[in-house]
Amino acid sequence: MAKARVWTTVPGILGLLFMAAAAVGGILEGIYLWLPMYQLSSEVIALVMTILVFAGAGFAVLNIIISIFGIPKALWIVFAFLAFGCILAPALLIIIGLEGYFVYIDMGWYALIPMDFIGFWLGAGGSLLAFLIGFFIPKDL
Repeated sequence: MAKARVWTTVPGILGLLFMAAAAVGGILEGIYLWLPMYQLSSEVIALVMTILVFAGAGFAVLNIIISIFGIPKALWIVFAFLAFGCILAPALLIIIGLEGYFVYIDMGWYALIPMDFIGFWLGAGGSLLAFLIGFFIPKDL
């Protein structure tokens, strides 16, 4: 199977940078919002959200680590998509819970929990851009 040239091409290095941003964003979002929310409420949904956000960060870190040894292009794209989905899922459930209100475009939410706001946009934006850039990473022949 042909491996993607991640560490030697411009799209690959950009993809790595965005994947690193996704990992940092997922960790920030998990540490500053979901983990304290679970500790305060001990509800199952908060635990699921915490696991999802940290799983998204884990997929991003795993993608970076595996790309050191050579990663198939399809696996890069799948891991980037999984990171995006895991980081985006809690935000979508918040939208459902608040009946259509998206808190991550409200600057009041930024004033309330700034590291969660920054973490979400780093995680979602970084993983989405890494996913899209994954299509342009060339393969070794």
